[in-house]
Amino acid sequence: MVSQLQLLALDRERRPLPKNLLVFASGSNRPEEIEGFTRIGVPVGVSAQHLSERAVLTLSQSALPVMVDSGAFSEVCVTPNGLEVVTPISHAEWKRRLDLYRRLAESLGGRAMLVVPDRVGDQQETLRRLRRYREEIEALAELGAVLLLPLQVGGLLPAAFYSRAREVAGAPMIPALPMRKAATTVSALVDFIESVEPGRIHLLGVGIENR
Repeated sequence: MVSQLQLLALDRERRPLPKNLLVFASGSNRPEEIEGFTRIGVPVGVSAQHLSERAVLTLSQSALPVMVDSGAFSEVCVTPNGLEVVTPISHAEWKRRLDLYRRLAESLGGRAMLVVPDRVGDQQETLRRLRRYREEIEALAELGAVLLLPLQVGGLLPAAFYSRAREVAGAPMIPALPMRKAATTVSALVDFIESVEPGRIHLLGVGIENR
């Protein structure tokens, strides 16, 4: 079996990544993985619900950017009838994950890239969560963290949803386009970039091995 690290090494040998492209070794939630990737200069992507206290401490000492996902991806499941919520995230759990965000933002500042509260495939619930946790989101921005806003699909076009979400959250956010569950289409991605010209985007879950 070829590991993620081997894939990364092979890809770098075959075709160097552009300097303005940052790739994360996602799913690196264990302290040993975090430390190992950090030592060879590879930024890690982690999920808030899977981090132990030791993993959080290891992350807080990183000199590299760290991408922290909220774990909302696991909240829904693809069924024949579409997306269904199977493991809803409670208010208390959101508060716990946002407190973890705060700790990492205090340690890492602008090296902390944090996915704001959302729900996959649900624009309205995402807006409700942004409104409910606006105070925490603003505090993260004040600490210098980079906030990633998943542009979920729905009744609003991505550009309109991005504008509305920034207004609701009250903080600057980088557009993050879902590329797996409720994925952004290529045409929607192009339309968004051409209309908004964001300067910087994040592709959630695309991976360097995915052309």
